[in-house]
Amino acid sequence: MAEGEKQRREIKMPVTQMWREFRMRYLPIGVFLAAGVMAFVLWQQAVVGPTLVGEVEAVQVAVTTPDAGYVTKLNVRPMQMVKAGDVIAEIFSTDVRAMSSQVQDLRSRIAMSQLEIGSIVDRERIAFDFQALSMNTLRFRSDLAAARAELPTLESALKRAEQGWNERVLPYNDYELALRTRDSVKARIAELEKLVSEAEERLKQAGSAAGSFTNFASAHSLPDAIDRLSADRKAVDDVRRAPLVLRAPIDGTVGEIRRRAGENVAANDIIVTLHKLTGDRIITYLRQGMVETPRAGAPVTVRCRTRAREEGKGQVEDVGYRYESITNQALLRPGVPVERGMPIGITMPESLRPILRPGELVDLAIGQ
Repeated sequence: MAEGEKQRREIKMPVTQMWREFRMRYLPIGVFLAAGVMAFVLWQQAVVGPTLVGEVEAVQVAVTTPDAGYVTKLNVRPMQMVKAGDVIAEIFSTDVRAMSSQVQDLRSRIAMSQLEIGSIVDRERIAFDFQALSMNTLRFRSDLAAARAELPTLESALKRAEQGWNERVLPYNDYELALRTRDSVKARIAELEKLVSEAEERLKQAGSAAGSFTNFASAHSLPDAIDRLSADRKAVDDVRRAPLVLRAPIDGTVGEIRRRAGENVAANDIIVTLHKLTGDRIITYLRQGMVETPRAGAPVTVRCRTRAREEGKGQVEDVGYRYESITNQALLRPGVPVERGMPIGITMPESLRPILRPGELVDLAIGQ
């Protein structure tokens, strides 16, 4: 038996059996580990968590006509690039109230006549008031001179009355009457001196004012002013007859064209809408209960949805104070038709400004 056992040869496992055992036992574990490593690497490189979806703010400007009329010329087409100041359209105004030159001429003549008559009346009134003030000043001076001339006589009469009273020749009533008469004249002289001083000062001021008014409204300057007013009115009429030119207020692209050449338009009608070329900030909505409400100045990581996945650093600029309905369908979560959120404004990173366009979606990670 020992010799028989030695003669037994070893049976080796077939290669197919070994491959089958490796495939069943070890290959799933290796694939799972490789998938886990790959998912970790992709998560670190391509995902910013947790994220919010934001949209680059699209600024739209409407070019409107201030007067009613019809479009005579339209110089733009959809998607055309325009710069601020470029001519968008020309409007011929048909507003009767604005184009009635006869009514404007009549109003101009009435205004000029009122200006001329008012100027003449004011000049004559100032001259009359100046003359009356001069006469009052002269009257005050004459009264002062008369009172000063009367004072020495009253002083002499007072001395004689005082001497007669001391000698018991005159009664006390005569002495008292002379004293009061002298004192009343002295008080009158003091008051007249004040009146004369004030009147002379006012006369001086009135003289300078009257002189300046006379120089301003002289016969040479008033007709010149009337001629200039007539020329200005004529220039306004010429401008009214010329077409109204509408210009682009911003640099951008032409969006919707609502009025074409030959169409009638009313006042404040929109002719063309313009879209700004770049966005100044990013808008997103914060859902209730998702994360803590950020504060103004909080850092924000902005990641583009391009193949290169460019990143930039911004910050929270404005935070809303109420929840409102999200009308932008691109910012709604999948499967949620109606949603409310708090609007948040985020500054545009300077490194991403040349890359991102208005209306483009980005991923946002808001720090605290």
